[in-house]
Amino acid sequence: MQTKKLSKIILAPLLTTVLVIGHLLSPITATAYTISEPEETSLPILTFEEAKSGDTPDEFLVLDTSSSPMLRNAMLGYSKWTLTSQVKQKNNTFIAWHPNFKGYKYNVSYYYFSSSQFAKMSVNLGYGPISLSINKSSGSGIAIKSNPKKWTRPGVYGDIYKNKYNIKKYNGANILTGTSTKYTSTVKKQYVKSVNK
Repeated sequence: MQTKKLSKIILAPLLTTVLVIGHLLSPITATAYTISEPEETSLPILTFEEAKSGDTPDEFLVLDTSSSPMLRNAMLGYSKWTLTSQVKQKNNTFIAWHPNFKGYKYNVSYYYFSSSQFAKMSVNLGYGPISLSINKSSGSGIAIKSNPKKWTRPGVYGDIYKNKYNIKKYNGANILTGTSTKYTSTVKKQYVKSVNK
């Protein structure tokens, strides 16, 4: 009887000590709060500059960014852009001068563009600057006929469209926080032709 009491007296503090030390030595578990990804991940993701470029799909996402080093790679939120209308404003109209030719030239019968020649230009058609890629030909390239008896210069032509986008703004928890409307311009069927002075 005395041995049982003695065992209880010795074992009780020992068991308490083991439990306390075990708890202190157990790995510390930290809860990480991650910012959720957009629900509609199947949509293409563009930068804000790409969204304003005019050459965009009918629906896409724009991720928010931060200048903070800690949040630079985090998903703070996003905007969903949906094209609601596209109206042609001008047909077969002058867009801008070709960027590879800085002035008029005389006695030129053809302007040649190789298959590998690639030119990028930025133009403003009323709703902010947009980017155009031109001279992407196939095969052996293209030749634009010109009048050798006149001063000529290659110009870029095409059809101008006005785009209307509905923008829904979501925070990092995929909660809708606001809506707005944005207009951009698009050029379709662009081509290059010789223009007389």
